[in-house]
Amino acid sequence: GKMSNLATVCKSNVSDTVIQECPTSLMETENADGFLNLVRWKISHEHEPFRPLVFGAGFGTTATHAMFEATCDLQLRSLHYFDHCGFGSNQNSLPGLLAHIRVIRAHKALVHCISNAHWGGEQPCPSVEETLDTMRWHIDQVVSSRDVAAIHDTPYPEYADYVIDASERIRGTKPIILLSTRRPRDWAAKRASHDANLVCKLKLVIRGLDHYIGENLYWCIQVALENGYHDKSISDIFSVGNFFNSSKDELVSTLGGGIQLYQDRMEGKSQYQVNLFERSPRLSTSQLAVEIEAATR
Repeated sequence: GKMSNLATVCKSNVSDTVIQECPTSLMETENADGFLNLVRWKISHEHEPFRPLVFGAGFGTTATHAMFEATCDLQLRSLHYFDHCGFGSNQNSLPGLLAHIRVIRAHKALVHCISNAHWGGEQPCPSVEETLDTMRWHIDQVVSSRDVAAIHDTPYPEYADYVIDASERIRGTKPIILLSTRRPRDWAAKRASHDANLVCKLKLVIRGLDHYIGENLYWCIQVALENGYHDKSISDIFSVGNFFNSSKDELVSTLGGGIQLYQDRMEGKSQYQVNLFERSPRLSTSQLAVEIEAATR
């Protein structure tokens, strides 16, 4: 399927409502015809059977775009941050795209708010519980969109456990999980150079031992709730990128520990997993697609 950028969709007509920007102005159309059209489309298709969601559960910087291109090659309507494929220009294909844009916008707003808080900004961030409720709602809208077949990249892996639960609850079947992996230390060293990733300040206790959570945002929120932090500001439990520690080595350890836990957990849930950085010879998109199809048949 041909890949496109969401900027194209965001500037297209939706029931005569023109979305001028993406994703900033999108929520401003929610009381307009465009949003009503989305609701009408969902209602008219509510009795169609769901297909299992294909969940690209690898974190960003593990070759998630290659996984996205492979699901596009398999003719699956796929989403990867601001890229998509298979949706065409048909307005009936827009609900899933719009729901996806809202997920990205909610995540970016969270990063912006926490970053401002670290700089001493006065705008209060939402509470831990409010943040969880918001992200759950947005993810549910994507999962419940029948026009979405595959999702990849931020923020879905960061909320992987919830994505899996939502897929089972809404679609009535477990998702097909594709896991792109990378050596934790290599991944963390690359990721530590990013300045817009949320990092958990808390630790997860497993069999009496403390473990870094890293960018596993859903786990971090769950730990916060278990500790009674429901009403605390989300900026109290998350940090943004290089604000986490004064030492880059410490940040790399934090991120590496988190991704190690995550990959170990998800390997037991995935139907297909691959470390594309260590495959030799390198896989082409079509070869990757063949492997995915064979593993998930």
